[in-house]
Amino acid sequence: MRLFVIGILMMLTATALAADNPTPAADRDYYTMRQYLVTRDGTDNLIATLRFDPVKDWKWNAKYPTKFTIKEDSHGKLPYHLVGEHIELVDESPVQVWLELKPSASAKAMRQRFTVTAAYSFCNKLVCRTFKRDIDF
Repeated sequence: MRLFVIGILMMLTATALAADNPTPAADRDYYTMRQYLVTRDGTDNLIATLRFDPVKDWKWNAKYPTKFTIKEDSHGKLPYHLVGEHIELVDESPVQVWLELKPSASAKAMRQRFTVTAAYSFCNKLVCRTFKRDIDF
């Protein structure tokens, strides 16, 4: 029983510590992340790609309910609407996330910057850590 309680306390502490990191760059003990933004031929839509590379002994937590949303701009409007999402996970390799985004009228006119809020998790053999990060494009 004592080990179980210690394990639960370690998981809660790890989750709290992970929540203090402000950006994916601060999470380098668990993963590195690269991001790309590409246009989709024949349409105004964009594809935002996130590539998560877990560090040794860590892996993407496929059981965690990942969530990606677009934040409102400074005027309270969504610059892009999320119209499609695909996560590619193959064994222990890097995880690729593709987000298809439809631009608003203002974003169409002037390639507006935007922020994706991402919630995801990585685990090792002892603990899982959850992350909620804002990723600027």
